[in-house]
Amino acid sequence: MMQASSMLRVAGIKRMRPLLISSLCSVSGDCVNALNNIVPLQLPCGNSIVALHDGEQVFPVMLDLISNARQEVLMEMYWFNSDVAGWLVADALIEASNRGVVVRVIYDAFGSVDADESMFESMKEAGVEVIEYNPLSPWRRKFLFARLIRRDHRKLIIIDKKVAVTGGMNIGSEWLPKEDGGQEWRDVMVRIQGPAVRAYSGIFHRIIDPVRAGDDDRGPLVSGFLSWMTEWWQGNQSGKGMISSKILERMKRIPPDTLLLFPYKIVHEQHSNSASDAWWAAQGRLKVRLMKNPSESRNSDDTIVHLQHVPLGKRQLEISEIQSKLQSIGSSIQVITNDAWADRNSIRRGYIRAINAASDTITIVSSYFVPCRSIRTALSRAAARGVLVRVVVPSQNTDMQSVRYASHAMYDYLLKKGIRLFEWKPSVLHAKLCMIDGKVSAIGSYNIDYRSWHYNLEIVTVVHSEDFTRQLEKRIEHDISFGCEEIKLPLWNNRSFLKRIVEQFFFFFRRQM
Repeated sequence: MMQASSMLRVAGIKRMRPLLISSLCSVSGDCVNALNNIVPLQLPCGNSIVALHDGEQVFPVMLDLISNARQEVLMEMYWFNSDVAGWLVADALIEASNRGVVVRVIYDAFGSVDADESMFESMKEAGVEVIEYNPLSPWRRKFLFARLIRRDHRKLIIIDKKVAVTGGMNIGSEWLPKEDGGQEWRDVMVRIQGPAVRAYSGIFHRIIDPVRAGDDDRGPLVSGFLSWMTEWWQGNQSGKGMISSKILERMKRIPPDTLLLFPYKIVHEQHSNSASDAWWAAQGRLKVRLMKNPSESRNSDDTIVHLQHVPLGKRQLEISEIQSKLQSIGSSIQVITNDAWADRNSIRRGYIRAINAASDTITIVSSYFVPCRSIRTALSRAAARGVLVRVVVPSQNTDMQSVRYASHAMYDYLLKKGIRLFEWKPSVLHAKLCMIDGKVSAIGSYNIDYRSWHYNLEIVTVVHSEDFTRQLEKRIEHDISFGCEEIKLPLWNNRSFLKRIVEQFFFFFRRQM
């Protein structure tokens, strides 16, 4: 295991207080349980998931996973800083490479513009493959002026194709506790273990070859993920006749970037959740009909339910012909990315459709909240039909005041439509998550703004689980109660005329922020 003294070798960096450093460097494999005080939630298809909050929880898990990697470490990071936290991770990657682990790192040139080049050179010298995404310097071999505005905003770490950590947090000391020299930025990541990790690995490999060549045109996803899941399903089912060979052949022909996992088991009295269905449909690949097969059905109590995959039309949303006794739709983990041209609107479409399908509550936490007209309309219509809509955004403690001013220009409209707005006060809010009806949650790198929609590579993990969503909601409820100030319309209308002008100025440039 790495020692803190060997990690902090970069000149000029102030040594941190020993409490957190020692925990970062000696955390055990069970650190997730200790940090979150919960056991990772077990999901269908052999997956488990746990939420990690802030750098105090994320960095120990991240360093422990890298330290225990045996075959491969894949990292895709928008902001990889060369401060204390950055060197801790860099040294962990260097040590992994020195013991024979294949280590590949993609970092964004703009997000990591302040990073010391010597950190990346040290990793390269140790055998780490380090790739800069869309360089800013004209003398770089892969520089192309036309692609400067397109950035890789994803945050993703994959260990041995078995464990993945993803969400909204970058690598920097801003996320460390204040007593350790950090700023305690508020953020959320998820740690996922199980077959679904192969999806994240496939997404990473889809982008790395074009980036190596200096081209961000996305090619086909080369991954054995779907065929592996089909084999897993066949090997873990009892009985026969539950799915035909014809349907299995269709499954094998589904595009590999359609990350819909396969049937798990029959679940009696489980009813469809419309917000969950909306997220599945947003990927635009297929829809699922759950149908009875009379020839194999002896009575209504043991009806065998079959899957039928058909093309999904642009406007089709509902999963039709769902009976009262449903078959579970595979994994509760769905991965959506916008790196392929055909999928550039998938995440935004998922948000809109899930919001339109909400029947009870919508809770959004967004570090940069400048929603497009479609999302604003969906939120206002949800509030009009009685859905409790809450949005948590940064206060004056933000790293992007211009985006905050642009967001303020929308407050009047949102408040009049019955949407409740809360500003997080204690620190910088950097989390990006959405919870619908207490049943489905989305966590990732995607901000509800134009940059994430139009320009950035993003990734979102949608978790179709009531238990997991309740855990997240409990945390957010605490934050709203003890760390947020609610914005009220009468008080908001009293802001100065000058502030209104500033808001409209930045709102005009919202598409460029």
